[in-house]
Amino acid sequence: MLNFFIERPIFSTVISLVILLAGALAGFNLPIAQYPQIVPPQVQVSTSFRAPTRGSWPNRSPPRSSSRSTAPRA
Repeated sequence: MLNFFIERPIFSTVISLVILLAGALAGFNLPIAQYPQIVPPQVQVSTSFRAPTRGSWPNRSPPRSSSRSTAPRA
């Protein structure tokens, strides 16, 4: 069967164009309701925090940790 298409390149091209045209017509006629819903990705991060003792963890306060973990990286 492969030799049939190799020996007839014009027929192969026409068949390819017919399939392409049928796909394009189907895509343009598809109602908007049939397209999938596009939802932006979401990330959820959960951590546990142990309160530091006085002087054991400088610069590790909850507001500082939160601001460092949610700030976008450049």
